[in-house]
Amino acid sequence: MAGRGSNQYKRQQAGASPSADLMAQTSTSEYQPDRQTRDIVCLALAGNRWEQLQPELQRQQQLANWVVQHQLDQCDPKVIKKLAQYPDLSADSVQRLYDRIDQIVDTSSTKQTLLRHPNCPVRVLSRALISAGMGGVSYMRAALDNPNCPDEIRAGIWDIVRASPTSLVTTLCARPDIPAELTRELMAQPKYGPRLEALASNPACPADMLCQLADEEVDRVRQAVASNPACPPDILGRLLRDSSNEVSREAANNPSLSRAARAMWQLARST
Repeated sequence: MAGRGSNQYKRQQAGASPSADLMAQTSTSEYQPDRQTRDIVCLALAGNRWEQLQPELQRQQQLANWVVQHQLDQCDPKVIKKLAQYPDLSADSVQRLYDRIDQIVDTSSTKQTLLRHPNCPVRVLSRALISAGMGGVSYMRAALDNPNCPDEIRAGIWDIVRASPTSLVTTLCARPDIPAELTRELMAQPKYGPRLEALASNPACPADMLCQLADEEVDRVRQAVASNPACPPDILGRLLRDSSNEVSREAANNPSLSRAARAMWQLARST
């Protein structure tokens, strides 16, 4: 007892209160499920019975992290896919899951889930840049979807879009969060139909660019402009008279088109 008292006195002399010391110990202590829960988890994993494990994970908030930390080697790929969807995973658990699924075949969707996880650490998000060279556009898209993705990683992904040729990253050009200056840079590059089509469908595409794209020779590009909800009414009016039936139909179905303009188009079509 004397020893404990003297230690407490020393902590007080050093400026640390006993309550603060106790809180520090509590915060660093690791969660441990009770024996019954551990037995349920082990049996469920051994038999790949997710329906037995799921209720326990829902009942105990930290259990998913414990499973990742201590039972990951016993987890079937389907279980790993389910665990990746738990919002309470810590950054370390996300990292462990990502490292683990690197060793498993056909895990693209699970990786994307982890890249979108709100607690995904920067070191995992940065792998989206590395995987770009292997055609991992889906990983870059998932990283961009994560609201906590740092600006430097976002900038790195857009740099890949800027430098990559043709179809590798074309789909990313349709994202509304693409930087405005990048859309103009891409427009200035040599024409590539799928990239122009993606830009034309982007609601964030500036009106002057949509005006240019509405004059493109490729029907699919003009059709993308016609279906863009941000397309200005004057451009839609032009596209209503387009030589392509598909383009004019898309313009007529655009929610931004006025009822009067749509009625006139329908009347002209019927005569």
